[in-house]
Amino acid sequence: MSKSIVIGFFIFTFVFVGKISCQQKSENIIQTVDFCELFKNPKDFNEKTVRVTAIYRYGYEWSDIFCLACKDESLMRLELGNGFELNTKREVRKKIKWNPRGKTVKVIAVGKMYANRLGDKRFVVDYFESAKVLLNDSTTEFLNKLPDKVKQREKCLIRTDK
Repeated sequence: MSKSIVIGFFIFTFVFVGKISCQQKSENIIQTVDFCELFKNPKDFNEKTVRVTAIYRYGYEWSDIFCLACKDESLMRLELGNGFELNTKREVRKKIKWNPRGKTVKVIAVGKMYANRLGDKRFVVDYFESAKVLLNDSTTEFLNKLPDKVKQREKCLIRTDK
């Protein structure tokens, strides 16, 4: 009788622990979202961790994320979260490194969007998975400085080159 109780206990433990680890893995999967969809439907993604491909530009007084495919309506404030330095690989951080004239970079970012009832939206980045420098400048006229072939090619598709 005691041998069957011990065997039953081990079987229960393996099944229970296996079920918990499967639940944890499924909860850790980050949803990849089209940036324009994220911007247009903030209630669907508010305070949820998501992965987006977008264009990040920063300068002296601004830090924005947007998509060329929906640029007229998609400019959103970007903030770097507390874990950004630890969670972003060094080679990616180097591409984003501070430049006094600003920088325009295509990124794959993982973070949370926060939207309020007044329509204010911001994206807080936990980390960048990849970065590709488009322009070592981010002045107010930066879009005019981007070559046409870059404007046409660098849409915010889900897949991107690094």
